[in-house]
Amino acid sequence: MAWINDPHFAPPPTNVIGLRAAFLQAQFTAGAMASVTVVYLVGSIWIDQPFGFLEVWRIPNDIPGGIADTWYLFVWGLAVTLLISVIAIVQGIPRLVPPGTAVGLGVWESVNAGFFEELRYRWLFLLSAPPGLALLNLITFGLVEWLYTVVLVPLADTVTLGILAPQLTGDEWLVGAAIVSVNGGFRAMHNDQKGIGGIFRLVNAWFIGMLLFYLLFNYGLWAAIVVHILYDIVVFTTAALMSTFLRPLQGTW
Repeated sequence: MAWINDPHFAPPPTNVIGLRAAFLQAQFTAGAMASVTVVYLVGSIWIDQPFGFLEVWRIPNDIPGGIADTWYLFVWGLAVTLLISVIAIVQGIPRLVPPGTAVGLGVWESVNAGFFEELRYRWLFLLSAPPGLALLNLITFGLVEWLYTVVLVPLADTVTLGILAPQLTGDEWLVGAAIVSVNGGFRAMHNDQKGIGGIFRLVNAWFIGMLLFYLLFNYGLWAAIVVHILYDIVVFTTAALMSTFLRPLQGTW
């Protein structure tokens, strides 16, 4: 992207950026829908699926309750973004787009990411994980089940203070293993930095992903979607407003 590396290049029109983001999210989700459906149907041949195909959609939704129960997530996002913005100001990092444009793009990206990512990670990938884990467990003669039930799931349950204990430590090991496995993918998706900042983003994304699973099972899929969207809006809007204190990358801004 030359417009980031060279100030003589203008960024592409914001409507192009927004449409491209929406198209990519929809494309990824449609592809996941097709592949997961095949994996789920084929997987049903050798295992009793722990999740019905539309099961998460049948969980009663309580969006206000979900927002109220996870208020600290928004405070956390605000505080971390303010800290990062102050560091950027001190270091003299330029802003890439005008603050007003950043707000608009941030809200648009928040809606797209919050909706499509939740469809993939809190529904579709949750369906495809059990067959894959069961197959790997068969190939490794039970090693995968041991790894999750003895190490990974108990560790996840401990560091999340037991908020997902009914799902993680239930009778069916594939449920807890699927949650931890899928959340690992959600965490890895946010691996776009290196160094301490990258490590922080990975840890932060992992805990947020587990909290979104908590919302899914206790307040419904739509609650997870809305909270994800609102969290991203808080982060993007705060960063955009704080960018008013940054010098523009191009002199015309």
